[in-house]
Formats: sequence, C-alpha cells, structure tokens
Amino acid sequence: MGPGNANAGRGEWFRSSLRKLGTITALVLGAAVALLAGAYWGGPAPALGAPVAVVLAIVAGAWWLADRRAEAAFWQHVADSLGYTPFFDPTALETTTPLLHAGDRRSWRHELMGPLGDSGLTARLAQYKFDVKHEDSKGNDSGTASAGRSA
Repeated sequence: MGPGNANAGRGEWFRSSLRKLGTITALVLGAAVALLAGAYWGGPAPALGAPVAVVLAIVAGAWWLADRRAEAAFWQHVADSLGYTPFFDPTALETTTPLLHAGDRRSWRHELMGPLGDSGLTARLAQYKFDVKHEDSKGNDSGTASAGRSA
C-alpha cells in the first residue's frame, strides 16, 4: 500500500534528511561561519542572529525537499497502481481537450499516461492549474484567481 496523499511520508523524509551527514555538516559549519562573520562585521546581535538564520534556512530547505520527495512518492504510487507511466511532453495535454485552454495562464504537473481500461485507448492524467486575471471596469488588473483540476 502506498501513500494516501501527497503529504504522507513528508515527516519521515524530513527526519531522514536532517540525519544525513551532509545536512549535519552544513548546519554546524554554516552556523559557525555565520557566527564568526556576524561577530566580525556586525557585533553581538548579528553574531547571534546570523547562525539562527543559517540554521532556519537549512531546515527550511530540508522541509521543502522532503515535501517534494513525498509528493513524488505519492504520484509514483498513483502511476504504479493505475499501470501508467510519467510523460514529459508539455504540448501533449494542450491538444487533448479545449477545456485545457481555460484561463490566462495554465500549467500542469505530474503528467501520467496509460491504458484506458480495456478500450485500447491511451488516457492522460495530470494535475492542472489555471489562473484567470480579473480587471475592473477601467481595465486595471484587480488580481488573479487560481484553480486546480485533474484532467
């Protein structure tokens, strides 16, 4: 059984990446260099703040990477359970349906393709997002709304 959603396993990936020798080395050396640089160029406050900022940046990077890995594991499980394979042709989905031309900007991720049951046809599945720009009566941009779909 695979992950139930794209966030499942994120904590495990995060803890695993924090235990790696490279991450520990980056935390120790980065904090030490930031401490020395802060003390040399800024005094006591930057000497204390710079290591904290470096540690927070490294931890945030590890969280971001763990989030991406958990998402990739989820979509790989979806592909495997459906018998689909990933594809990376950005124009392949544009030609499939006019519904994918909605919005002012559009993008999709996690493109999968495979058999559509026993029909002999090939199905394509992707996480689709489009943005619609809203203008007021004078033509001024008043914001952008986003929507996501599975196509």
